[in-house]
Amino acid sequence: FTDVTICHEFGHCLLYTSVVHGPNNCFITNALEKLRDVALSSLSHSLERRFEQTALDLLAEIHPQRCTYLGQEPLLQMLRRSRDQANQLRIGTPKGIALTAGLILTVGHGWSQDPLYPWLSSDLEWCESSAQRVNSLHRRVKRYLRLLLNYQNKTIA
Repeated sequence: FTDVTICHEFGHCLLYTSVVHGPNNCFITNALEKLRDVALSSLSHSLERRFEQTALDLLAEIHPQRCTYLGQEPLLQMLRRSRDQANQLRIGTPKGIALTAGLILTVGHGWSQDPLYPWLSSDLEWCESSAQRVNSLHRRVKRYLRLLLNYQNKTIA
């Protein structure tokens, strides 16, 4: 890498952060709050029928800045990867796919093996049914978001 390349890439990172996270991280905080409050059970029927469009609409509602920045095609690729990953993890229900998509978008595509988040995938090993795995993962994610937002609100205040 040259210094010019590094500066160019750093400029892209700064632009992404300012556009997607917003001033004082207000966009990302709003997105995390919306994500925390999403009722995945209400999505199940529409996800079965029109998975990609329903998921795109939900993602745009949760974090419009990120969706606009990324564009539709990368988001569709991420949703397809979510379905494949959820099936590999034996959580391939509509709720599990939606949860996987949210985790890929927020934590990254390697969330189930990420050493920073071992608690995310710990229940995937011992839960017997797909529904148990999804419900346990959903509880853990909601608790994490609640703690993260509480911490963020304390550091801003």
